[in-house]
Amino acid sequence: MTQIAIYATNPHPACVYCGLYAMARGHSRPFILETMRAPIIMLAFLMLLNFASTTAKETKPLKVIAPDLIVESLDFGKYPDGKDSHSVKPRSVNFIPVPSHVASSEGYVYGYRLKLKTTRSKVLLNQAFDKSPKGSGWAAKPTDGFIYEDWPLDGVRNGKHSVSVWVEGVALPTLVYTVKYRYN
Repeated sequence: MTQIAIYATNPHPACVYCGLYAMARGHSRPFILETMRAPIIMLAFLMLLNFASTTAKETKPLKVIAPDLIVESLDFGKYPDGKDSHSVKPRSVNFIPVPSHVASSEGYVYGYRLKLKTTRSKVLLNQAFDKSPKGSGWAAKPTDGFIYEDWPLDGVRNGKHSVSVWVEGVALPTLVYTVKYRYN
């Protein structure tokens, strides 16, 4: 077994605690790294655990509806004209999240994106705008775990609006958005 001797002449303050300061304090034997193997391995392991816990992104689902149907997120956003859920196939939809929830850009339709974790081929979806009653709903087909919905803002007055969404009859948080700079 190879042993490595470390001599400290001007030790780092933390080295006093781990024993590297032994020679500088006049001891006759050099400090042997072999005696520090377990603490060094433990320190490296703890640093690795800390790094893993800070880099792993834990996301809590928005709503667990059933064991085979979990709503991971509901995001408000916009779709460029011609790239919305009613114009192209689901895999070609160009959804752009709008975290500010302000609908103000011309050339876009606005809507939401549901991210689901499910094995179901279809889920019942309902929506209602501005406190109107819940509609009868429709069977929506998730594509790669997403359902996209959008609506044009033509004729919608400026100000605050909301859309309520239900998945399989379970209410999700209401999305509130503001329409600005539209000339209706």
